[in-house]
Amino acid sequence: MNAVAALLIALLPLAPAGDTVAVEVQLSSARVSVGDPVELTITARALGANTISIEPLPGSEEPVGEEDASKPQPNLLLRQSGALEGIDLLGARMARRTYRAVPFTVGEHAIPNTSIKVVMPDGSERVLRTPALSLEVVSVSAEEGGPTEVAGLKGLLRREAEAAGTPTWVYLLLALVLFVLGTGAVLALNKRRPRRLRRLVELSPAERALRQLDNLMASGLLPEGKVKEFYSELSEIARRYLGLRFRVLALEMTSNELDDALAGQLDAFGGSRDRLAAVLGTADLVKFARFIPNVEMGPDLIDAARQIVAATRDDLAAPGRREAA
Repeated sequence: MNAVAALLIALLPLAPAGDTVAVEVQLSSARVSVGDPVELTITARALGANTISIEPLPGSEEPVGEEDASKPQPNLLLRQSGALEGIDLLGARMARRTYRAVPFTVGEHAIPNTSIKVVMPDGSERVLRTPALSLEVVSVSAEEGGPTEVAGLKGLLRREAEAAGTPTWVYLLLALVLFVLGTGAVLALNKRRPRRLRRLVELSPAERALRQLDNLMASGLLPEGKVKEFYSELSEIARRYLGLRFRVLALEMTSNELDDALAGQLDAFGGSRDRLAAVLGTADLVKFARFIPNVEMGPDLIDAARQIVAATRDDLAAPGRREAA
């Protein structure tokens, strides 16, 4: 499946002959990192029908009341972002639903099927099912870069050998020896320290957020006068972490909506809600009201974001270690 876009169109014939429903299911990206939102669009058209409607995707209904923390949390969060029914330019009945999907675990996620109901002029009702799609979700650490590919290493050694006049096979042999030694070291580490190996392979959301905050502090955006870029990046780091930590659509919410969504959870981590309000509130003033904070405020708010992550992170072994963080 193409990594940029997944598009599947199914023409589903209805009886009697000549009546046809066209169903289009479109996923904005078929391969994303954990926590990155994707857009799902389901469109159905029917010629000669009285009405056509698309049932909501299973699990996409907005929750009513407070969320039950005892229930298992979904690995793929679905929220409807739009719905439309009418007649298109060709005179066909048309229905469309759009969704925002946010994955929280690595692997293949199946997009659930839903029903399309078509009522014909004679009053008969036809029920169709949308075709299936899957979303490939990769580790967030993939963006941080990985080991050098063996093929690229061989090419580099070959070019250096040609420039120096040294036989190519010497460098290739050296590359092979290094590869064998490296493989042995990884296998030994995997056998003796599996937890450490997992942390090397994949960063947790908290570790990734702390690394991004350090990079932002060292980026030089504030000394260069790029205040809006600095606070926009700070807001996005905090939102992305909280979205992954508490499984909410943090990147899609306003600051007030995010505060309402996390009020119950953040109140349990002393001071985190106030710190978040300071980070997001200042970023909003900079982005939308052209507010220019003093130079000391940037480092202070980065420190506030670090404290939020340290207080709420759930990737430590025990509650005692969480309090120590």
